[in-house]
Amino acid sequence: MRVLLLLLCLSCSRVTIPAWSEPLVRSPAEAMPARPSATAPEAPTFPEYLELASAGPALWFVPRPGLREVTIAVVSRRGEDGAHPRGLVRFMVRQLAQSLERSLPFARIAGSATVHDAHLELSVPPSELPAAFASLAKALRGAGPDPSIVNLGREDLVADLESLGDRPRDRAWRSGLSALHREGVVAQAENARAFDAAAVVRCRNDRFAPEDTLIAVTGNADAAALETLFAANFRDWAPTASRLDAPRLEAAEEPPPSLALRTESSLAHVLYVQPAPAPSDRDRVIFELLVDLLGGTFRSRLNGSLRETHAYTYGAFASVVDHDAADLLAIRADFAPEDTRNAITEFYAQLTRMRREPLTSAEIALGRTRVWSHIRWQLEGPSLARLLARSWSHGIAWTELEERYRALRDLTPERALEVAEQHFSAERGLTVISGPSAALRGWTVARTSDGFEVRE
Repeated sequence: MRVLLLLLCLSCSRVTIPAWSEPLVRSPAEAMPARPSATAPEAPTFPEYLELASAGPALWFVPRPGLREVTIAVVSRRGEDGAHPRGLVRFMVRQLAQSLERSLPFARIAGSATVHDAHLELSVPPSELPAAFASLAKALRGAGPDPSIVNLGREDLVADLESLGDRPRDRAWRSGLSALHREGVVAQAENARAFDAAAVVRCRNDRFAPEDTLIAVTGNADAAALETLFAANFRDWAPTASRLDAPRLEAAEEPPPSLALRTESSLAHVLYVQPAPAPSDRDRVIFELLVDLLGGTFRSRLNGSLRETHAYTYGAFASVVDHDAADLLAIRADFAPEDTRNAITEFYAQLTRMRREPLTSAEIALGRTRVWSHIRWQLEGPSLARLLARSWSHGIAWTELEERYRALRDLTPERALEVAEQHFSAERGLTVISGPSAALRGWTVARTSDGFEVRE
């Protein structure tokens, strides 16, 4: 060993470093690799699905051998539509999710409800598919969740609803929703106190009736094996004898232009909320693109003005929300009390600009890239099952949904402006301003023929 080390040292001693003459590059910029040429983004291509069962409930499958897990999305096309006390459908789904978590500790489970649907989602290893289907059948068709667990969940829900008044953002949200509609559209603590195990089972049997339910499966699974599991657990699921009718949720004829809520916070929180087109509306995809350009990123119009030009806020954020009461456009921002009036004035100017000033072709291209990138991310991963289930619950053919996204390649500034004029409606919008007295004194908001105006 010593001989080898000696020979190694002698060989290394002969290595010399060449004298320096010139740098390999003349500048740091020259050392940077060439930027790849920009390519136009491709429109999303939706995969075909296999319809393994057409009804009672339906079963759809998209094979994805490259994924490590199998995702199962169970959706009912009946959600928080008012047939049950407000908030019960969402509470019921959460109880089902908790039951599944106890029987499937290896699974990732989520569940919720909107005004359109109720949904559960499970991600499991392929080897656990038999256990997942058996647990799903028990959750949807069995005796119901453990009453003691339901009681604990109800206590937590009541406590959470009673504490909303202490949280300015939640208080603003609930106040805005209530003002937009003629009747209560938010869950109340007094209603939640009646959410017991029997109410959960009644709600489950009505919402997840087999004729209103789809099971969408994506991932590394075999179609024949899925059909066998489905037949063993769901084939004899009989339709319900009756369904509860949902009352029609009516919007207020003209909500107040603004609400002021005094709080002890150091910043003023501003929430703008208005109805948005439903997912089934043909304008919905274009509207999502417009909202992204208005306030979806730091490069959006709102942030270009409120953040970059005026430094009124760290960021304004706009999104389309499928809430458990309605489809909504929600825009949020926080301002210093002394900047609130000027910031809201500029905020309204940007809303008016969306309805009056056409987007540039560059803006449309940016929005299209972001929307396409998001939908392609959903198509290529576990979110595909949920997207497939949502298209079914909203009554949109899978190929039709694909075409709506692909049609963005031909979106013109004139068509975008047409959608903006129709759906960014000042007549239906409402601003909730919560904050210290210094942010609220000396001015008010008025609705005009062209939008909103800040007045003395």
